[in-house]
Amino acid sequence: MIATFSEEEKLYLNSMFEMYDTYEDFIQGIESVMENIEDYVKDEFSKKYLPEFLKSILPRVKQMSDEDYETLKQKPFKLSISIDEDSKLNS
Repeated sequence: MIATFSEEEKLYLNSMFEMYDTYEDFIQGIESVMENIEDYVKDEFSKKYLPEFLKSILPRVKQMSDEDYETLKQKPFKLSISIDEDSKLNS
């Protein structure tokens, strides 16, 4: 069973899927960012919160099988966006 992720986590994972070819590379990429945060992000907010965020998702990412990873990579997560009817543009 694939671990569950929040919408924010899915968005981040989607951005990382494109950077790695294999599941092992994907996990190593997350670990590398965690260990070398200064090399990856410049803003203070990300430096402060990204390591904790990655630390929270890494155990769930490691629960995925290679097949789960390939399935998710082929069918990326989609964020659901709702639009208020009053905010739609008139055609």
